[in-house]
Amino acid sequence: MDINKIRVIAMDLDGTLNNSQKRITEKTFAALMQAQQQGIRLALASARPSPGLIKGRDILHLQEYGGILMSYNGGRIVDAATGETRFETAMDIAQTKQVLRQLEKLPVTPILDDGKQFYVTDSQGYKVPYECQNNNMVCSEEDYEKLVPGTKILVSGYK
Repeated sequence: MDINKIRVIAMDLDGTLNNSQKRITEKTFAALMQAQQQGIRLALASARPSPGLIKGRDILHLQEYGGILMSYNGGRIVDAATGETRFETAMDIAQTKQVLRQLEKLPVTPILDDGKQFYVTDSQGYKVPYECQNNNMVCSEEDYEKLVPGTKILVSGYK
């Protein structure tokens, strides 16, 4: 492969970009900064919601180098420099409610989000506080019937 033909480096966060301590190593940071200085764009790709990518964006200075944020497993793509959403897709409200009705039958805590905050019926459900903190999201208890379609439904099970 000709290294000079690389235009974009896309990477997942957990276990790929970040080590087990959820940090970018100095060696990785230096290599990625060098790549950006050579005109290669970086893209953070994750199942996380968009706010969960902000820390990585800031550490790698993606907003200065035309980086890309791909959240929700590609369900939302944002220009890191401008904050402009370039692509977004979501389930419609009927599909969302149908999935939630099925999840009510299971011992899980569904977590919905609208890109700004998480909505749950049990804010202390298994891993809910962790997900809120890890993704830099406010978590509020709401009746799911009142919600608009979410981009993502995260399901938190029990131990």
